[in-house]
Amino acid sequence: MKLKNTTKMNATCKLALDFNGEENLLVVIKGTYNIPKAGEELNLADLQLPFARQNIFTGDPCFSSLKYGSDFVLVKPYCDVILHGKAYAPKRKPVKKLRVRLSVSTIDKTFNVVGNRSWLNIFNIVDTLYPDSFVEMPISYDHAFGGVDSSHPDPAKHTSYTPNPVGVGFVKYPQNLKAKPLPNTEEIDNPVTKPGGKYKPMSFGPIAPSWNPRYKFCGSYDETWLDERYRFLSSDFDSRYYQIAPIDQQMAYPEGGELITLENLTPEGITRIRLPNLNMPVEFELKSNQIIYQHAVVDTIYIEPDKKLVTLTWRTSIPLVSNITEVDQVIVGQWRKMVRFPNKLPKKYYPPLYMAYSSQNVKLAEEV
Repeated sequence: MKLKNTTKMNATCKLALDFNGEENLLVVIKGTYNIPKAGEELNLADLQLPFARQNIFTGDPCFSSLKYGSDFVLVKPYCDVILHGKAYAPKRKPVKKLRVRLSVSTIDKTFNVVGNRSWLNIFNIVDTLYPDSFVEMPISYDHAFGGVDSSHPDPAKHTSYTPNPVGVGFVKYPQNLKAKPLPNTEEIDNPVTKPGGKYKPMSFGPIAPSWNPRYKFCGSYDETWLDERYRFLSSDFDSRYYQIAPIDQQMAYPEGGELITLENLTPEGITRIRLPNLNMPVEFELKSNQIIYQHAVVDTIYIEPDKKLVTLTWRTSIPLVSNITEVDQVIVGQWRKMVRFPNKLPKKYYPPLYMAYSSQNVKLAEEV
């Protein structure tokens, strides 16, 4: 099978199994764009970022947050919007707290970013120390509410905060606070005041597969599954499991032209980015002479303001009747028909006559 990529982006084909274990031919296209100056359009970067062939974490996968999800999943029902970056104080003047905002299409997410602080436990009264001032502050789940409390002498009572087990601030046994740090992010109307409270971890990053609520979409793998669907996905598997963004950062597939607004996420204060034309035709040419035309959809958007990059990932697929050998070639992007199928045209085409002249004949003709 041949892949013809007419874009300047990265494109690849992979075999992927669906819900029932049937083979599908998956096509993934990944384009990296430079964030332009105000008023300019996104433009393709000279260096295109490679595919993430597996989940990539900020550190040890057991003790850090997910940074990039694998690009090779069969389908995402919605578009994930992910942002990696920092909060910036307006005009670089130190602050103790500020609001950050990410807005695009139906997504409009805002939360507070707070300076470094710690729990304080005096005479069994739990309180927080006043936050430090900051000019810029990293935003990630590593700095959001959550974590693991293993301070109890009985290992059976060790516990973690399942919506974000790699965060900070969660303490089930307040007597063991010992000036433990609080998160640097929190909801606007629900500040973190109790070490054992239930707070929504606030970040713009992706959710790891084992975290709540993402793992719940994976389905049930019990005796019934062993007896009836072993080697296949569970009967209650939900493809939303493949979504890496939190629910409030998922939207319908963009069509192009959508405006992304960032507030206090760049040194400029407010940054606006408009998505480019997202039309991405993909053609599957089968050996049976059948041609399947599809349009890949953008289902993943990474925004990295500090790197001045926006990365878009398109995806589409077709089911295979038998195996991959039934597909002759896949064409990504625009392709002229004359060039695409010259071997299937009824006529035999020859190069133009002037191509048959030798360089000497051409020179003689010019002299005449």
